[in-house]
This record gives sequence, C-alpha cells and structure tokens, in this order.
Amino acid sequence: MLWRFLGMFCLIFAVSERANAQTVPPAPAPPPETVVEEQHPIQVGDVIMAPRIEEPEDQPESAPPPAKPRHWYGAPILLADGVAYGSILLAVKVEPTSGVALPLGIGTYLLAGPIIHAVHRRWGRMGLSLAARAVLPIAGLTTGATSCNGDSDCSSTLVLLTTGGMLAASIIDASVLAYEPIADSVSVQPALSVAQDRVWLGASGTF
Repeated sequence: MLWRFLGMFCLIFAVSERANAQTVPPAPAPPPETVVEEQHPIQVGDVIMAPRIEEPEDQPESAPPPAKPRHWYGAPILLADGVAYGSILLAVKVEPTSGVALPLGIGTYLLAGPIIHAVHRRWGRMGLSLAARAVLPIAGLTTGATSCNGDSDCSSTLVLLTTGGMLAASIIDASVLAYEPIADSVSVQPALSVAQDRVWLGASGTF
C-alpha cells in the first residue's frame, strides 16, 4: 500500500513538471515609442508670424490739441501806415511840404511795421514785414514800367501799381503777421502766517 502511494505521488510530480516545462511565458510588450519634436533653428531673415491684436471698433479718435490763443497787435501798424500815407499824400498835394513830408512818409511806411514787430520780439515777422514793404511796391513799379509804351504817359499807371503794392504790404503786415501767442498768466497772492512767537508775511503765486 505504501509503495502504491509513493508511486502515484511520483507520477503526479513528473506530470506537473512536464506541464511547467512546456508552458511558454508570454513575450514582453515592446516599449512605447518616444516622440521627438523636430527643432527648427531661427535664422536671421526668418519671418515670425504673430497673432493680430484687434483693436476695439468703437475706440474714439484722439481729438487734436486745441489751438493756442493769440494776441493781435496790428492796430499800431495800421495807425503808423495811416500817418505814412497821409504824409505822402500831403507831399504830393502841397509841393512846399514835399521836402519834409515825403521822406517822413516813406520812412514811416518802411520802418514802423518792422519796429512794432521788434518791440513784440517777433524777429522773423520783422524781417517778413520789411521784405514785403520793400518788394511789393517795387514789383508794382516794375510791372507798370514794363507795360508802358514810349509814346503814352504812364505816370498814372506807375502811381496806381506802386500804391497798390504798398497797400498790399500794409494789409499783409497788419492782418497776417501781427499776431503773437498769449503768454501764461502770472498770479501772485499774499500769504500771512500768525504764530504765538512770530508773524510771517509773504507771497505765493504761479509764473
């Protein structure tokens, strides 16, 4: 009986060993493939596209800065030109006064406007005023002289064109050039401080 039990045990052991020897282990799974990102080096000259930044459609347009206020000082120029024209007219109508009135009128016409611009420290306007007062009457005189014929009397044409040039220079000087920006106002206010041991009096303001 014992030998039969041992024999069966050996037979079962041998069969189990043979079954384990024939069993093939499963093949290992392949490792996952690693994704390598392709790098593109940036060179000089490459164009990089950036996303467009859209501005709001209802954005109000920036208003232009307000124009600075200007001061007109053409009244003294008009007054001086009136004196100049009156002196020239007096020299023409009253011949004995021509020795004084004519130089006075021409000098006042040429120099009064530029001097008024210089008083207001408008040096560029001073040069433009002097140039206009000298060039425009000469241009009128030259135009009248070239349009005259040798047989006809052109004195009236010369006087008319020369006077027109003088009037044009006066109008340009008084209406276009005689402006200056208004300076910032200066305000001064008194200041008083009273303490137990002292009294202080001063002034404060904006310049």
